[in-house]
Amino acid sequence: MTSEAFVREVREARSRGYAIAQDPVLDEASSIAAPLIDSQGRCAATINLVLPTGRLKNSQDSLMSLVCAAAAKLSRALTEIAT
Repeated sequence: MTSEAFVREVREARSRGYAIAQDPVLDEASSIAAPLIDSQGRCAATINLVLPTGRLKNSQDSLMSLVCAAAAKLSRALTEIAT
């Protein structure tokens, strides 16, 4: 992957609010990740679900929604802890 392609993928993931990687390191292993945002609007951590690619393909939308919902809930918790 070129550096331009990498930057493009990061920008797209940032605008969507999550990233999906299919078979990035291991064959048949994919992931969905979403950021945990702190009280200052910065990414403090991420939550990541790794699963077999076949499972991701069969239920990508529902899994993405679950990961993003968990990230949002954890982000709110981080903000509450900081105040």
